[in-house]
Amino acid sequence: MKRIFFLLLFAMLGLPLTPLRAQQESGEPIISTGRSAQGTFRGPSLWGRLFGKPAAPTPSEQFALAERLETEGQFKAARRAWESLFLWWPLAPEAPEAVQRLAELLAAAGKNEAAFQEYQYLLDLYGSNLKDLAAVIARQMELANTVAAARSARWLLGGFPKRETAIPLYLQIASNAPRSSLAFEAGFKAAQLYEIEREPQQAIALYYDLLTRHPSAAQAADIPFRILQAQVALCRRYPHDQNLAATVYTDARRYLQQNPQTPHAEWLRETIAWLENRLAHALIDRARIYERAGRTALAIPLYEQCIQQFPKTTPAEKARLRLETIRPLVQEPRP
Repeated sequence: MKRIFFLLLFAMLGLPLTPLRAQQESGEPIISTGRSAQGTFRGPSLWGRLFGKPAAPTPSEQFALAERLETEGQFKAARRAWESLFLWWPLAPEAPEAVQRLAELLAAAGKNEAAFQEYQYLLDLYGSNLKDLAAVIARQMELANTVAAARSARWLLGGFPKRETAIPLYLQIASNAPRSSLAFEAGFKAAQLYEIEREPQQAIALYYDLLTRHPSAAQAADIPFRILQAQVALCRRYPHDQNLAATVYTDARRYLQQNPQTPHAEWLRETIAWLENRLAHALIDRARIYERAGRTALAIPLYEQCIQQFPKTTPAEKARLRLETIRPLVQEPRP
């Protein structure tokens, strides 16, 4: 993509910066994109201004040239020809197809991210005039899936996954078609990638957004359980956040009560037991702090709370034994 700062260089060099105006003044046919051209179209780079001018004098002839180069297998030259066409004549009827043909050549060359961006450029500029908008967004989804499955630097230990690169692509698709089924699919895949990349907070936020925007699809995909999984991951990351642990404990018990036949029942029971043990240990630790400070009377309610809320845990057994020891030492208040 061309850089904005080249505009300053164009002005300093005195190079013409008005391909749109020239096209309009020449009387060439244009198409309406439904949006203002000012500040929207990207202009050719400095290199393109000096050496990348279209080889043909009109958009139709440039289109024929690019098509011939592509047919002859000169794909690199064809990419330059397609790009020159829509950069120099962005309002020409041939421009939208030129963007699409460039995107497909980039995809064929394995440049899937660049191809995705060209399709995004096509949607941004010509979306209101495209006959099959859904097909363009579906093609973006295919490219995003390819990026998510790709690996970089394969020569080093088999390469590294490019999942992080795919996340903004999925989010862009969800933004392009917020009311389509692809919006949920793209958002769901982005949230899953956040989980894989160990970013549970972003995953949780995205899952909640999917629940709000697509409640039926979210329930079918068991999004509430996935939120719970991400919350448990957060609990493990922050072992001293007992407020978070208490919230997740309540949510896990509620989910299991509402879905007793869930295939995740065993995992939920193990998670609930782990959280009970953690919360019980937290109560015991607080009680011991009071004891060490000589405020045994304040420790007793915490021991009792541990026994009452988490009776089957090991800390609860310790709390019972400790209460038997300290209760006789605490003077009962007079009525």
